Amino acid sequence: MGHVPHPTLLWLSAPERFLYALLGFPPHELPRWHILYRTNNDASLRLRRVDSLPPVPYGCAVVAIGREIYTFGIDRKIFVMGGCETPSADWVEAFDLERRVWLRWTWPMASNVRIDFVTYAVVKQRIYTLSPRAWCHAYDPRERTLETWAGGHELRGFWQASSCVVDGMLFNVDPGRFLGHLILVFDLKKQVWRPVKLKGAHGLPPCVYHYGYQSRMGNIGGKLVILVGNQTKWWNYEGEKSIWCVERRRQGGEIRGKVESVDVVFKTTKSTPTIELFRTVIV
Repeated sequence: MGHVPHPTLLWLSAPERFLYALLGFPPHELPRWHILYRTNNDASLRLRRVDSLPPVPYGCAVVAIGREIYTFGIDRKIFVMGGCETPSADWVEAFDLERRVWLRWTWPMASNVRIDFVTYAVVKQRIYTLSPRAWCHAYDPRERTLETWAGGHELRGFWQASSCVVDGMLFNVDPGRFLGHLILVFDLKKQVWRPVKLKGAHGLPPCVYHYGYQSRMGNIGGKLVILVGNQTKWWNYEGEKSIWCVERRRQGGEIRGKVESVDVVFKTTKSTPTIELFRTVIV
């Protein structure tokens, strides 16, 4: 897809991070990229469409590396997992951005690997994927090893599409609050989910709990950001629809945090928007 436009013309002394959200308006419009930015007047957050970036088909997977968003990483490589059929000998492939070549590794594959995923995450240089049948896979690019766990594994317990990695930890939205809190974090060492104690959670809008499974998480400079709509995507309500943004920053330890801001960042009278993707771009 090429370079992402920079919102200013100033030379930067250090890399800056920006969040881009892919919003769709089914069934009439393909998803378009929007940038999350702060307004000049009151420093509140807003989503603005980036017209210079083309529409993206529904269900498309993308990866952001530096200031480029690729449609199709680790160590300047784009990893493509799933293969063309099940089982596939080349279930894991990688495109080396510097050498401009495809790398393929083949080995006997078990029948439980999938060509479709609910979500994925890169945690401590390992790629974790979750399949619709509750199988979790962990691929180590350096060792070229693949681990597979059945549905009873703890990672599968709460992991879903609205998740994000911040400071090497996998965070997840849990609208049902089964552990007593809205946000959970997965402890890789102990292999358990732990609740995140969030100061200021009482002021969150109801849509965070009602439609949290349709939300998307992002990471901007170590802060956890959640985008969520005030209507479900399964119904086309008349009138104004909006998208809320909840910004959380770490406070006093790994699993504590504080709600830093809550804003309506997008409004529309079109069909109910869907939040397809939420990615960080480094400029």
